[in-house]
Amino acid sequence: MTKVIVQSGACGFIVTIKAEKISGGKIKIRIDTDCEMVKKMLEEIAVLDRFAALDKS
Repeated sequence: MTKVIVQSGACGFIVTIKAEKISGGKIKIRIDTDCEMVKKMLEEIAVLDRFAALDKS
């Protein structure tokens, strides 16, 4: 698992991001924050395909 803590200068919220490899080449993203905009973004990126970044189509 990888953990990153981001302290935003723009809004002042602290965001803790955890990424964990799960089965099928997927990465599960967990975010802990009080920022409503970041929470909404998590709905779209809760699980990522680790190979999607390599897709050039």
